[in-house]
Amino acid sequence: MTYRTVQRLADAAAPEDLFHGQWQGRRTKLDDFKPYLRERWAEGCTNAWTLWEEIKTHGYRGGYGAVRAYLRPFRTTPTAPATRPPSPRTVPRWILTHPDTLPESERLKMKSVLAHCPELAALTAHVRAFGKMLTQLEGDRLPQWIKAVRADDLPSLHAFANGLERDLAAVTAGLTLPWSSGVVEGHVNRIKMLKRQMYGPALRSSGSEPSSYPDPDPVGSYSASPKSSGNASRKARRPGLVSATAIASIICWNSARWESDMRPTTAATPSSAFTASS
Repeated sequence: MTYRTVQRLADAAAPEDLFHGQWQGRRTKLDDFKPYLRERWAEGCTNAWTLWEEIKTHGYRGGYGAVRAYLRPFRTTPTAPATRPPSPRTVPRWILTHPDTLPESERLKMKSVLAHCPELAALTAHVRAFGKMLTQLEGDRLPQWIKAVRADDLPSLHAFANGLERDLAAVTAGLTLPWSSGVVEGHVNRIKMLKRQMYGPALRSSGSEPSSYPDPDPVGSYSASPKSSGNASRKARRPGLVSATAIASIICWNSARWESDMRPTTAATPSSAFTASS
């Protein structure tokens, strides 16, 4: 090894400084197609064989190995992972959660979702206004809330407002007075849920047909009692319908997430409230 070779190796700051000669900087058949390859790679096409087939239709006469060698460094470059959109169950949970208790990361995601959907932003504002009215016992604001709901193009919320107006006096009293039967209704709902869950296993263990057993929940059924006759006995349930009472129950159940201590501490128990009312 000569002195000049040793001196050139010692003076090189990086291995790339040693790459020079007749093959360095020489044009190749792929140079004219490199912008197209980079554009297709940015669009998400990362299959070298597919890209080679595409540039062949544009006039490329080189081989597949040159395309694969050119794209190899692109595979080692770290890329930011794609953001997964929120699920249909996540967004309602964000809407029904008090803004002060929502984590900062979820608040930013919700802000991004509402920015792309004006209808959902209007729905969020109405739900939070109703939650504030519910937790702070401001039932006198219910007519104004119904008027604001009807001003927006929200058919599902319009149906809810119509159900509230059919029994406006009772709903206003429920949003104003400190008494609440929510605990009792919650226990009744849980008992019905357990009853429905055990009804199916009982049928499977006995091997009988479901039609030979009575309805597990005849009180909440749309159909008439077994003793009735005529068209009323053949009246089918109406699937897919949610009454205003059911929606109000859901909102009341979620109101615990807003402010659990808004009810007065001196509120009477259901038994004493019933005695006082009687």
